[in-house]
Amino acid sequence: MAQLPTEFLQRIQKQWPKEHYEAFLAALEQPLTSVRYHAKKVAVGALNNAVPWYPKAQYLPTRPSFTWDPAFQSGHYYVQEAGSMLLAPLFTAWKQEYRKTELRVLDACAAPGGKSTLLLDLLSERDDVLVSNEPISKRNAVLRQNLGKWGYTNTLVSQCDFEQDGFFPENSFDCIVVDAPCSGEGMFRKDEGAVAAWSEDNIRQCTVRQENILEHLLPLLKPGGLLLYSTCTYNYQENEDLVQECLSEAFTPFHLDFPAEWNVLPGKDQLGYRCIPGVTESEGFFISAWIKKGNASENTTTRRNKKVKPLPRVQHEDLPTQPNTTYLQYGDSVYAVSEGASAFLGEIQQSVTVKKAGLQVAQVKGKKLNPTTEWATAVTLHNPYPVYAMTTKETQAFLQGQSFSCSGLRGIHQMQWNGIPQGFAKAVGARWNNLRDKKERILSAPSEELSTLLA
Repeated sequence: MAQLPTEFLQRIQKQWPKEHYEAFLAALEQPLTSVRYHAKKVAVGALNNAVPWYPKAQYLPTRPSFTWDPAFQSGHYYVQEAGSMLLAPLFTAWKQEYRKTELRVLDACAAPGGKSTLLLDLLSERDDVLVSNEPISKRNAVLRQNLGKWGYTNTLVSQCDFEQDGFFPENSFDCIVVDAPCSGEGMFRKDEGAVAAWSEDNIRQCTVRQENILEHLLPLLKPGGLLLYSTCTYNYQENEDLVQECLSEAFTPFHLDFPAEWNVLPGKDQLGYRCIPGVTESEGFFISAWIKKGNASENTTTRRNKKVKPLPRVQHEDLPTQPNTTYLQYGDSVYAVSEGASAFLGEIQQSVTVKKAGLQVAQVKGKKLNPTTEWATAVTLHNPYPVYAMTTKETQAFLQGQSFSCSGLRGIHQMQWNGIPQGFAKAVGARWNNLRDKKERILSAPSEELSTLLA
């Protein structure tokens, strides 16, 4: 890997115990790969090399190529740094104390979607709502695609720049997650670009940006609500010093005693938790949890006094009746949205740029609907179409968006490989017309055989 900046090494050598510093240096050539399995799509028992704080995730001995794994393509697992999953025990413990239902949660800097997909597994699709926000357009598109694969209908994807304006009404959320843009020191052993971009000036710029983001987000959280602030960097300026300055007046720290064998380290002055490669089985990570002061029983949402525009609801004979689900049509796209997410969308749609609601399940073609991949990979949506079991070669062609030969069948089928849904195709004459979304088609050449982590 690239030579680490001298100023960085000098700083951590002063701040860290000698054994942590030496363990970090020894681990620089040994990056970890971890995956987290979908809570509803994959039944996991006792995993080998399980992530201690999230037993439905595991470390892999090597990093495989995930692209041609049909289970990856259908959202059966997510590739995520282990440290990021510390969100789960903190959120779960707070939720048990908060003792409220119909939660509204904001993932404020959400792309590419790791924490959002984790939160969705911890929330109720029927009762709770997750808003995943990403201000950068290209990253927002990646976020929407990953949430589509994960398959829940209780999501809204927004594109707000919280450095400029919060946009949402005050007291909108029970929990806000801020995985803040940072100097990226925790990714040094995996990303040489992070090493090249590092500077003390960049740390100062990141700190200003993080303060601005928090300033606009804090009014959006209800009293008694949880703020989870995290970075993938080590310095105190972007972590403990920042949360102490920005949060200590209106918030109280929320602590958990993690088991000693996790090797998760306490932050400076007990303000959060740290992961250091070589000490903790993770890349570098910092997370801090805070409860907003005030009476949680009086945390009603402040709504703007604006007339709510009716949502474009749609009914169609090809759309199955689903409990707790509303179908909305925007342009030629149909979305399946949970009732809770639909209600929140109605409240905010005139003030917030919402790029997607729920799952994009169909495209309107005249008087008919063509189902999309997100319908196939949904968690709870009923599939009214017959299933076709593809061979390996057919699956490879399907994932590339190609048509291939068909015999004796007609109409739309859900296409599966080894029982794993991959999307839809329509049998017309002697061939399958591929309905897989163009943005999801794999452009690289496949290997001779398909393989999956679920085998």
